[in-house]
Amino acid sequence: MRSLSDPGDVQEIAARFLGQHLGANRVSYAEFQGGQYTIRREYTSGVPSRVVEGREFTAAGELRAALQRGETVVVSDAQTDPRVTDDNRATLQSRHVAAFVWTTLHKNGRMVAALGVSQVTPRV
Repeated sequence: MRSLSDPGDVQEIAARFLGQHLGANRVSYAEFQGGQYTIRREYTSGVPSRVVEGREFTAAGELRAALQRGETVVVSDAQTDPRVTDDNRATLQSRHVAAFVWTTLHKNGRMVAALGVSQVTPRV
């Protein structure tokens, strides 16, 4: 990766390496602007790509609060985790996400990016 100069290429290769190492179905890097996020590149295996522009950030309740505090969120089973709201549960299911780890990057007290690793089945 050291020979790469384009930040997007670095994100794409790093996501692939991480996804393959963990045996994950998806690794995404999202950038936030206001209440919306954009995913330009990601790694996927066995699930559809979620590359999107300007999608509304829909995490709610305790999950959203934890991310806004800069905490890493780990959910082993989105269907049974009490922090996942019913609306978020349905959204995650439609996106082929049953387990995930999300962590965020904050600058000047504002969430500007997030890295997400997800699995289509529950996973500890």
